[in-house]
Amino acid sequence: LCNYPGIPPKGSCRICTVLINGRPATACTTKVAEGMEIQNDIPELQEFRKSVVEILFAEGNHLCPSCEKSGFCELQALAYRYRMVVPEFPYMFPRRDVEAWHPKILKDHNRCILCKRCIRGIFNGEGKPIFDFGKRGDKLVINIDPDTSKDISDELVQKAMDMCPVGAILKKEKGFD
Repeated sequence: LCNYPGIPPKGSCRICTVLINGRPATACTTKVAEGMEIQNDIPELQEFRKSVVEILFAEGNHLCPSCEKSGFCELQALAYRYRMVVPEFPYMFPRRDVEAWHPKILKDHNRCILCKRCIRGIFNGEGKPIFDFGKRGDKLVINIDPDTSKDISDELVQKAMDMCPVGAILKKEKGFD
């Protein structure tokens, strides 16, 4: 969920976890070396990945039928892949804001899974990130930076919307595809 073509890997979502010589590691950030024994498709890892997806659903407010990204959502696709029906973890139903002050971007913190794709991949003309961190710890959010986003193009907003795996970044006045 955090990996995206053209952006250096970060390993923040842990979906790509594999066993390397019996120890868990993220595949996207680990360089292959001689002598590695890699296990990828074993029941233990499939259960781990399913649990990560379940935690993301339980910890956020993902209402798939009413989401603009439904059918194109990477988290939703993983839930289908791992046959998730109902998470084994209790839903938290956090109260999170929807950031709607920007003239072109709507940022729904209820859907955000903190993958950091937007921070690592969307930059203004000066090479500064459009999105940045706000708050700390379990209150961490990804916000729209008012200074670097003031002259954002419609194309860059669309790129941010396409890059977001879950529909947390929406282009205003767009609606459903």
